[in-house]
Amino acid sequence: MSRIPKIICISLAIAFIVIATFQFNQPDFELWISIYFTASVIAVMVAFDRLNKSVVIAAMIAFFVGAVAQWPPEFTGFSNDGIYAEQARESAGLFFCFLSMAYFVFLVVKKRSQTKA
Repeated sequence: MSRIPKIICISLAIAFIVIATFQFNQPDFELWISIYFTASVIAVMVAFDRLNKSVVIAAMIAFFVGAVAQWPPEFTGFSNDGIYAEQARESAGLFFCFLSMAYFVFLVVKKRSQTKA
């Protein structure tokens, strides 16, 4: 993997770890820390070409399903203290994970196609 994608992967891994540290104030912090830690581990493994495409695709699908399932029935914004704001923030976090996984799938597929050529 070239230098720029590797830097992006490592940067995303660091971002996921930072996001995970902000989850300690949540009542279900164990769940959210494990979610973001998993995304961080995947980012590092993709950066060092240690993960196969099917694992990254499975994670991408899981994060997308989680984001859709977590989306509140009524969107009232991210910054207010409404009853749905926390759900919207959690859904957005999962969607960020989904987008990151989509990028990782792109990198893994690109790497595999270069290896075969």
